[in-house]
Amino acid sequence: MQTQVDIIELSKIIGACSVILGAIIGAYKLYDKLIDRVAKLEERVAALEKENRQIKKENSIVIKGLQACLGGLIQLNCNGEVTTTKKEIDDYINNAAHDQN
Repeated sequence: MQTQVDIIELSKIIGACSVILGAIIGAYKLYDKLIDRVAKLEERVAALEKENRQIKKENSIVIKGLQACLGGLIQLNCNGEVTTTKKEIDDYINNAAHDQN
């Protein structure tokens, strides 16, 4: 009878250890997945920041070209909307430069 009790107690201990070990392994797998996701997100953020810098450069070139075109039209005495638009663009650029921190 003593051996049966020892085997039952041993199986309880083994079962409890298995549950604890399973929980630890599960937590580690979750942690590993989270670390991978964070790394992928950081890579994506870096790629988006690089793309954003490129878009800002392109927008700057387009705005400068538009200012040049509008300035040329003003020199040709094409006033009205041209003058208004040129002033709005100049104001926007001035305000954006001052808001930049």
